[in-house]
Amino acid sequence: MSHHEDSRPSEVSRPGISPSWLEQNGIHHVSAQHARQAVGTESSGLLIPYANPFAGDDVPILDPGDKPFARLRLDVPQGTKKYHQPAGTGVHGFLPALGDGQHYKSELILVEGEFKALALTDPTAGLGLFAVGLSGFYGFAQKHAEGESLRLVPEIGQAMAGLSPEIVFYLGDNDTALNPQFADAAIKLRSLLPGVGILLPRIHLDEPKGIDDVRQQQGAKFET
Repeated sequence: MSHHEDSRPSEVSRPGISPSWLEQNGIHHVSAQHARQAVGTESSGLLIPYANPFAGDDVPILDPGDKPFARLRLDVPQGTKKYHQPAGTGVHGFLPALGDGQHYKSELILVEGEFKALALTDPTAGLGLFAVGLSGFYGFAQKHAEGESLRLVPEIGQAMAGLSPEIVFYLGDNDTALNPQFADAAIKLRSLLPGVGILLPRIHLDEPKGIDDVRQQQGAKFET
């Protein structure tokens, strides 16, 4: 299969994200064959490459070894599993590209999911926000050995160094207010970011579940 057939950027769409922003961040559809080469699973889906925009354009996150790291959003979930990442890789934060000429507020948002981070940082929204996408409630932390203390994933450290935020928002979906795991994760996050204000905004229960769906529903109202 040709690269053109695999990539098909015109076919990629996600709620609350402009096609141009998806393309700028390298999000593209891949066949099962391409996915096996990229992330080690023979399932088609959206390939999400990870990069460090604070180190320069197109600087990939490398894991394992010197191989560019990516995750795959499966076209067909495997049971409850919607995403896949290569075996033997660690926990990473997703850093969207830096918008051209974008002036960012002194705030950083941590949110579960790459696409939610993209919805918040999409320049077409004009919000001036930067967000790190997490792989789960505890996706802000990693440890390399049993018994070792948790530490921030390096990508959050890179965003903190690049933006020097005064406040970090740990943004949950509309079903996290009563979720004890989310509350526990927030406490652990607080311990890893001493000296920085941490706030826990919530999406209203009568709104869509995730912030990307909220942006899709509200349209221009979301930007105000």
